[in-house]
Amino acid sequence: MARTPLLLTVLALTGLTLQAEEPQQPNVKPAAKSAPRLEGLRWGVQVGIATPTTDTFKYFSDKGTGFVIGAQATWDWTVDMRWRARVDYTAFPKATVNSLAGHSVREDNSITGITAGLDHLYFWSGKPEGFYTTVGVALTNWKQGTNTTGDTTKTSLGLAAGMGAQFNKAFGLELRATWARWDTNIVPTTIHNAGTLNLEGSYRF
Repeated sequence: MARTPLLLTVLALTGLTLQAEEPQQPNVKPAAKSAPRLEGLRWGVQVGIATPTTDTFKYFSDKGTGFVIGAQATWDWTVDMRWRARVDYTAFPKATVNSLAGHSVREDNSITGITAGLDHLYFWSGKPEGFYTTVGVALTNWKQGTNTTGDTTKTSLGLAAGMGAQFNKAFGLELRATWARWDTNIVPTTIHNAGTLNLEGSYRF
């Protein structure tokens, strides 16, 4: 019977020794997620195609697809909102159509435009990448050149709206609709609509 307390004491001391030798687990806190960083001023370029969407524009371009090339500057307002200033040059291929001004000869038309716009981009992922929607305003100078009544130019304030995806900090793709008022050379005092649907790829430096 005297061995029982001695045995219990040895077992207790052995347990304490093993517990003391057991390595302590480090108390490591999970790393906090870093907040998306706001970008300052960045420059970029864009290039793409433009399809006419309004009746008068479709007629004088003979429903031809034009090209767009331009430059942009972007800066972040918040982590999910970005401002973009852009300048675009749009040109449609020369088209030959019947004259709506009553001339017997067919009319050769060339349409070009220079646009200066300001867009607001909203990123739905909560960070300046991924899917976004955009709205903006733009000042566009459209020029129509013909072989019958000469050149006609019109500068007007227009609107733009679209959607896109920013794949990373450099590359993006956007589908944007534009609309503005436009004077054609049919009757100089008549105002028509100029609209395009642009598909553009962008690269920011």
